[in-house]
Amino acid sequence: MKKYLFICLIALSLTGCKNEIKCSLEQNESVYTIKQEVILNKNENGFVTSKNTTITMIFETEEGAREYYNIFADLEQQSALEIKKNKIIMKDVEEFSEGTKVSEVKSQLEKSGYTCN
Repeated sequence: MKKYLFICLIALSLTGCKNEIKCSLEQNESVYTIKQEVILNKNENGFVTSKNTTITMIFETEEGAREYYNIFADLEQQSALEIKKNKIIMKDVEEFSEGTKVSEVKSQLEKSGYTCN
């Protein structure tokens, strides 16, 4: 489970309405459903300025969510982590220096199964 989450976060970090592009992915796992949303903010030159990532894990029961939450809370590197009933929500914001084209990141996300608009 931990490896899967880290792979998802790495995949998200490799990866735009006006100055943003939204990409999303939903997968059903045996214990939970995972919804991932990436918002790429861009400047007028088409470069990524920041990336906001939200990962939501939806469990059948609150107890199941609590068990996984406790595992994540013990990890050394935590993003913003919260639990709401049967959902675990992880958020991360990454700032970019100019040089990463939005089109390249969007293409990488789409190759990984994301739908972007």
